[in-house]
Amino acid sequence: MEKSIRMGAADCDDIVALLLESNLNEEHGKCLKLRMSTKYVIEKCKLFYFVVEDTTSVLLHGQWLLSMHPSWQVPVREDGLEIFGKSKPVIEMA
Repeated sequence: MEKSIRMGAADCDDIVALLLESNLNEEHGKCLKLRMSTKYVIEKCKLFYFVVEDTTSVLLHGQWLLSMHPSWQVPVREDGLEIFGKSKPVIEMA
């Protein structure tokens, strides 16, 4: 993949490609002390994978609990309306 990025043939639309492209930019800028090792890139990708997996797991578990306990839905809905009102929630509102 690194060769493809060097030649400009790769689309940098995933986390691995973005990290590798960042490395190449540091290399071209002659700032080699900022360059990440291949092992570091791999570790960051693993970390990203587990964080996303864990977040999704927690979200699904919460949804499952709400479906199993309908009485909990009313207070949760009220909290959401109190915080966000009738507008569509966006991350900046949290």
